[in-house]
Amino acid sequence: MKWAHLKLEHRKWEMPRGYRKRVRGQREAPPHDVPLSPLVVEVLDCLRGRRSGYVFPSTAKSGHKSTNDLNQRLKRGLLDKLNGRGQEVEPITPHDLRRTCSTHLHRLGTQRHVVERTLGHVDSSVAGVYDRHAYWEERKQALARWADHVQALLKT
Repeated sequence: MKWAHLKLEHRKWEMPRGYRKRVRGQREAPPHDVPLSPLVVEVLDCLRGRRSGYVFPSTAKSGHKSTNDLNQRLKRGLLDKLNGRGQEVEPITPHDLRRTCSTHLHRLGTQRHVVERTLGHVDSSVAGVYDRHAYWEERKQALARWADHVQALLKT
């Protein structure tokens, strides 16, 4: 995540063309905008001022955290601590967080097509080919509900 792609005043993360994993059958990934909940904007505001162009910088040549960095941090940090306290936790990856978010968005009443659009999935069905609506307001509401849910979990 690059600071240049964040438009915090508009509560939006604008991923440009080619920034994320490409969609099957396309030469490069299309642009994708993600609405940011007030909670996410608050967290990002706390991280502002870093000298790196990345929100989560690294000392690696790339300048940013890789999936492998995150996998290792989860394993050596969170999982080892939890397992060390006698809590058996299965290994998780950063991609599991997407699945968890998707699952809970559905549980919170978000329609499937809104969840899919939120995750940046492309609907190649006939309906998806014709439906070009961005579902911005619906995605914004869904992610606000998700943020409220996460915040409630943190308070327990």
